[in-house]
Amino acid sequence: MKEPRFDRTRDFGEVHPAGTAGIFYWQDGLPFCHEGKLVKSALTDDMKKRLSQPASSSASKPSGQGQKASAPSLSYEQMKALADLDMLSEEQKAAFESMTAPEPGKPPNPNAEKSDGDGGEEEVNLELWLKGEENYAFFKVTNAVFERYHKKCVRQDDVVQFLVLTSDGPHVIPAVQVAEKFKKYLDGAAKD
Repeated sequence: MKEPRFDRTRDFGEVHPAGTAGIFYWQDGLPFCHEGKLVKSALTDDMKKRLSQPASSSASKPSGQGQKASAPSLSYEQMKALADLDMLSEEQKAAFESMTAPEPGKPPNPNAEKSDGDGGEEEVNLELWLKGEENYAFFKVTNAVFERYHKKCVRQDDVVQFLVLTSDGPHVIPAVQVAEKFKKYLDGAAKD
């Protein structure tokens, strides 16, 4: 079976910000990259099943010509990312609200903390980092925060305040256990 390609001459949706999860366009309920190729990593089981079925006369119609484009079913992590960006349709919002969130303090994806098996990438222990017992490149810390809590932090004070102080943060360790080098970020937040 020939893999579908993005067709700019037909109805399609754009993803903003561009490149979210490698997806730039949606067409006929399928995700496509900037080159117009199908993004296989974003396909759900329903999408794969639909692609494996032989094309029927109604499936060959472009959407907008008598065929309603179906809303793709997404995982909790995908829905959460899109909800944070306010990119869900009303139907998807309702489906997302009925989903159960992963356990607080645990990563939504249990494999997110594991290395890819090459042994070259270490797991970031945020608790030990906050206590000053471990040191990591700062980009690894921000990546770990984003992967586990879907919070994008740019500055060190943002990370420390989110992990320790904020009401919606995970409260990884109590403020009294934070290393001296990070306490200045907590003192500044307490004055605000």
